[in-house]
This record gives sequence, structure tokens and C-alpha cells, in this order.
Amino acid sequence: MRKPDFFDVTEKGKKYVLASMLKDYITDLGFHIYRKDSDPNNYGLVFMRDGILSYVDTKHVKDAVNHEVKKLNNDNCYNLMNLGKDFFSMKFLNGLKIIHPEFLKDLPGYCFLLAKNGVTSVSQDNTGIDKYGTFGRTVWKKNIIVRSLEYVKSKKPGDFEKFVSRVAGADFESLKSILGYLIHTYKTPSLAKAVVIYDKNPNQAEGEPNGRTGKSLLIQALAQVRNVAKIPGDRLDFKRQFVFQEIQNETQIAWIDETRKDFQYSAMFSTITDGMVIERKGKPSEFIPFKDSPKFVITTNYRPQGTGDSHDGRKIEFAVTDYYNLKRTPRSEFKKDFFSDEWTPKDWTDFFSFMCECVALYLEKGIIEQKANTDDLKIMSETGADFYHFWITDGNLDEFKRKGIISPRYFFSAYSSEYETDYKYKMREFMRDFKKLLKITKTEYTQDGKGVNLRLHYTGKYESELTKHLNK
Repeated sequence: MRKPDFFDVTEKGKKYVLASMLKDYITDLGFHIYRKDSDPNNYGLVFMRDGILSYVDTKHVKDAVNHEVKKLNNDNCYNLMNLGKDFFSMKFLNGLKIIHPEFLKDLPGYCFLLAKNGVTSVSQDNTGIDKYGTFGRTVWKKNIIVRSLEYVKSKKPGDFEKFVSRVAGADFESLKSILGYLIHTYKTPSLAKAVVIYDKNPNQAEGEPNGRTGKSLLIQALAQVRNVAKIPGDRLDFKRQFVFQEIQNETQIAWIDETRKDFQYSAMFSTITDGMVIERKGKPSEFIPFKDSPKFVITTNYRPQGTGDSHDGRKIEFAVTDYYNLKRTPRSEFKKDFFSDEWTPKDWTDFFSFMCECVALYLEKGIIEQKANTDDLKIMSETGADFYHFWITDGNLDEFKRKGIISPRYFFSAYSSEYETDYKYKMREFMRDFKKLLKITKTEYTQDGKGVNLRLHYTGKYESELTKHLNK
């Protein structure tokens, strides 16, 4: 680094500071003004070295300059910098060079994971590591993992991989692909979906929250390799002005944790598919375009509400098993806390290698749908457990398909007499719920007549619900 050369002397021998040269010197130290192309009114003071960028405050600049000035062993120079004009105010520093760096971003077939020892690039066929700056792109310092990591292909699964297999059950490959999707930051409008992870235990269909099943630990794993912003779901209100104030420029995954049972997923559809306007207290609003906005993951104890194409096109749902609970925990099984000081270097290597494999699987096969039958939970969540048991368990939906025609009023009468409740269930409510069930089960039908003469005709190919379950 060159010596401070921004001092000059007047004809009378008085030393002073050349402001333009000081700004050039500060720029050479690595300090700049970063202004987003998508939001020119939003800018900040940053420091960049070797392609690594971070936000800083004026004190960082002052300390860096004074460190070099002290090497001159000249008290007059030091006093000029600190006792006279404020050369370290934002008013002065706003005159620094404005930069528009090109950031290292994931590509359709490549994912870049940032660690202390370099950039790990993952494709469906290969995983390698390079030094920062190799790709001629900039990265945010906050997105760099604080430890050195390496990929080692192993035939024996590590503890975290075992944990994921227990949480996923028969859908291990599906959950791996979903983790890979969240890690891969490349976004395309054709796959603009939020991931919803919820409990498979049927108790929650009755409105009883479970928890303790490992959902949060999955997101904590993502936070080891990506920048995750946590948003408390129990107080999330889309009408609030500062609803997403936790999200920053560097945020790669937005985690909405523990939503309420009545959470309205449709309220965030535009947030998932469009750019975001972030408002923070005491700061100007900021627009984050779709391609730079984070992916969303939601954890909840309840089966997600909502059906139809708009919901299916905006959500990736995954129901975790009840293998883990209040008594059987990852701690009790593996005898150590994940991602803690109890983990050995091998634990970290096993974990990082597994996460790379999740990315490679997603890049190769895309999202692998969960095979386990979640329609049962969806029916119970949308219409109630009694309604589910009447049509599915008791075989009445099979009877409709087998006969090909039914009188809804007949089944309404049968349902009302078999499942008596304090609430007086009306025929129109029965038909509303029945049509929801038909839609969820993809039952094809037509209808004719009105009132007591209303008839529904089954138009699909008959296959019993029991046979369907056996074939899954």
C-alpha cells in the first residue's frame, strides 16, 4: 500500500489535505459507494478486497486511514485528519467512487457455495473448489461460510444424512431435492414456489399442533451454507408496513417459522412470483427484483390450507414423519448437538458433502415429488376428519364411483345421522366440502338437476381407494 500522499503545503508552509486525492486514497484502500442498479436511491458505504464485498460504517474508513497516517510519525498530519474538517462523515464519503459489481450468481446448471477456503462449484456431474476472484465476480462477505469446508464422496452416511432420512421416511430423495432447490439460488418464473414443510402426524389435521419433528433443524442446516433471514410466522401480518424488514440484500433464503393454522398462503403469492419492496424502520424502502429476491421456506405444525392451480403452482409441500418427538430427539440419538462445537471436522465434511449431493440431485432431476399420500391430510384439513372418514374410510366415495351416480341429498342425510355434532351442518356446506374432496382426489364428474333432483355422475375410470393406497 502506498504512503498517504494527500497532504500538501501552502506558500506560507501550512500543511493541508487535498480532498480529491484523499478520496482517491480511500478508494485505493478498498472503500466505495455501492448503489444497486435496480434501486438507485438505495446506496451504502462498502469495503471490497479480492472480490469480497461487505457493508461498513464511517469508523472503518477512519481507522483504516489513520492506521496508514500514523506510519508517517507526523502528529501534524494526524491532527489534520482528525481535529479539523470531518473527512470521515458520510457527506464527504459520498464522493467516493460508485461501484456496480457483477456478483457471482448461481446458474441454471451450477451452484456456488462460499466457504472460508474458497468457492465450491456444484453441477450434476462434478464438484470442485476455486479461489475467490477466479470467476471475475464479486461475493457478499455475509454469504461466506465462516469455516473451511471440503467435498468428500463417501459411501457411509454421516449423522445429518441419517437425520434427514428419518425425517423424510420413504421420501428421502424428495426431501434431498427440495433442500437442493433451496440451496440453489438461481430463480426462474416457471419454478417460483415457496417450500412448505409441515408435520405428517394426522393429529394436526384435527387442529392439534405437534412440533419437535425436526423441521427447524432442516432450516438451520440451510443456514450453514446460505444466508437465511428468519421471520416469525406467528405474528406475520401482510398488512404491516415492515412485514419483511428482516430481509437484507444478502438474504438468500427467507424462513417463515411456525405459521398460524389460518395462515393465508395466497397473500404472499405476488411476493413469491414478483419483486419485493422492503421497508425498514428509519430507512428508505428498497426494491429487490425477482431474480435477486430470496427463496421462501415455511415451517408449520399445520397442513397448508388452500387448493387449486394457484396454490399448486406456488407451493412445494413436504410432510415430515413423526420419527422425532419430545422424547426421541436428534440429541438423544446422535449424542451431540448438530452444528455445534461438539461436531468434529469429519462431521462438518460429511454434512457439507451431503448438502452438495442434494444440490447435484436437484440439478439433475429437479423437484422430486413426495410419493407418500398427503391427500388424506389435505382432505382432513380442508373438510374435517369426520368428512374424510365418511367418504374415504367408510367407502362412500368408492360407492359413488362404482355406481356411477349418486343423490347428494341421500348421502347428506346419511352423514348427518352418522356424524352428529352440535353445529347444524347445512346441505350447501355439505356440497361445498364434497366438491373440495372431489377436486383433491381428482374425481371426474358431471352434475344435473337441482334441489332434491340434483344428481352427480362419475365420468372417470373406477379404481377403489384401497387399490390406490396399495399401489402407492
